[in-house]
Amino acid sequence: MSIRSVLQDKPLYGAIGAVVVLVLAGFLVYNASSGQDAGGLVTQWGYDLNTGKIVKARAEQLPPFDTGSGTFDYPDLSPGGAGVYAQIYTCGDPSEINTGMTAEDLAEVGARLTSVTRYSDGVLDALANESVEGGIDLTQALLLSDLTGQSWIPEQSPAAIRIRQPALSKCDSGEYPVLAVP
Repeated sequence: MSIRSVLQDKPLYGAIGAVVVLVLAGFLVYNASSGQDAGGLVTQWGYDLNTGKIVKARAEQLPPFDTGSGTFDYPDLSPGGAGVYAQIYTCGDPSEINTGMTAEDLAEVGARLTSVTRYSDGVLDALANESVEGGIDLTQALLLSDLTGQSWIPEQSPAAIRIRQPALSKCDSGEYPVLAVP
């Protein structure tokens, strides 16, 4: 017996099947769109160096990325989009962290942002040209700066660890802060 004949004999099965497909499609659309920013899955917080506000960073965005606020002039690096990755740690409720907040706004909800990261020009060039033969030196790939974006150093350097340290210090409760994700 074919599907066509079953549906002709029992139209209720067809109606139930159609409802199930619509519900599933609705769920998939809702699930894919919630927590997104202009298309693409959000993976972490970003920071706009021009505006001083946090943004949502999509999975396909490599910093520096375009935030719509214009180009940022990175000292000793190529100019690019103003968007960089932001690691926000919180002692409070991560759901209180919202797009558009400044570092001061974050502090008011128990969150900390002391540094931002971006990829070096060499890594971005290699990825753009698909020339990563021999691998990428990950100790030099990601650069870290304070929130001004005026000085970029290797993320794993002792100086970078010192910049990041205040965000990682214990909360008033004695617990360590947790990394907040959108």
